[in-house]
Amino acid sequence: METRLTERAERLLADLASSGARLVLSRNGAVLFRSNGRGLRSLLEAVGLPQAAEFRGADAADTTVGKAAAMLFAHLGVGFVAAGVMSEAGAEALRRHSIPHAARETVPAIQGRTPGRPCPFESAVAMITDPREALVALQETARRLFA
Repeated sequence: METRLTERAERLLADLASSGARLVLSRNGAVLFRSNGRGLRSLLEAVGLPQAAEFRGADAADTTVGKAAAMLFAHLGVGFVAAGVMSEAGAEALRRHSIPHAARETVPAIQGRTPGRPCPFESAVAMITDPREALVALQETARRLFA
């Protein structure tokens, strides 16, 4: 599994930047889902869509991918993930689920919005390896944070 940028990843990230979106799911250049939302909300929204099964095998381009996002991508069954920034735990989760991926920058961890504090979504899945369990934990965390 690649973590360095490939031509495919460069193209996906360029399309992401030119669209102004933070998350794009596509297949053969056709956009299946696009969102400008911050954080994990967009990806949680995509997972809950009636057409989520259409994302299986799709390419994903995301500005930031930590373990939480990686687990949701695994749940969706995407075929490739390109990220502007990816955490080491995110890369490991994608490797564990045999999802090819690439990132412009790899960081040790995804930080929360409060400086010096870990991302609550990353904390929620820190010890989880099953994508279905991760989805439940992330949905519960979102309900608590966004209530």
